[in-house]
Amino acid sequence: MNWYRHNRLYTLVLVLVLLFGVLIEIQNPVRDSLRAGTRSVAAVAWVAVHGMGNTIDRYGGLSSRAKLATENQKLREEIARLESLSLHNDILRSENATLRGMFSLRAAYPEGIAAPVLSNPSASPYSTFVIGSGTEEGIKAGAYVVSAPRVAIGRIVEADAHTALVGLFSAPDKETEVMIGKVRTMYRGKGDGNGIVVVPRGAAVALGDAAVLSGRPFAIGFVGIIQSKPEDAETTVLVRVPANLPSLSFVYIIPE
Repeated sequence: MNWYRHNRLYTLVLVLVLLFGVLIEIQNPVRDSLRAGTRSVAAVAWVAVHGMGNTIDRYGGLSSRAKLATENQKLREEIARLESLSLHNDILRSENATLRGMFSLRAAYPEGIAAPVLSNPSASPYSTFVIGSGTEEGIKAGAYVVSAPRVAIGRIVEADAHTALVGLFSAPDKETEVMIGKVRTMYRGKGDGNGIVVVPRGAAVALGDAAVLSGRPFAIGFVGIIQSKPEDAETTVLVRVPANLPSLSFVYIIPE
């Protein structure tokens, strides 16, 4: 009996499935209309939703790009401000170091005068520059111009009431007598703070030795390169000024 009922139920389900499949395959106009309507509504809905999504993406993207551009501009401005502050601090540190050097020179040479540099020594084709002190402050032609303790870079060429012109020892072809160790020789300027001296081959000259003004305790440069060939009877020595001439802000003037 149970087997009979189970068999009838199985047969009924099979018939219903077959009828449903037949109905699906029949070209029913009503069904087709409903299907077409459903497709149209779905297409309109998809276009609307898709268009809305594109609009949101477009305006959202523009907004994000504008915000990013604004943030980048603010970052660039902040970087520029920090770089300016860093440069300003570097200048202040350099000036403080220069002024400390001036104070030490003042202690050693109380008769001297600290003077501000008004023009860039490297900008002049004649290896000269102008300082902001003159005869009214006690500046006279021939005075030594010192950039650091025991380092002279030139001499006063001429002086007006409140300004003076400085000529560098390193001016091209300018000759100055110097001592390097126990060797007396002539220093010849080559420009840009450089000069050369020629000493006998085998002379006791080493890298870093000072080229000292004859009769004065000031060095005008230090040995940077020694050029010597076995066949030459003399040795050429490159002497460099230790001061960074373009960055000079103050110098110390010592009477001759």
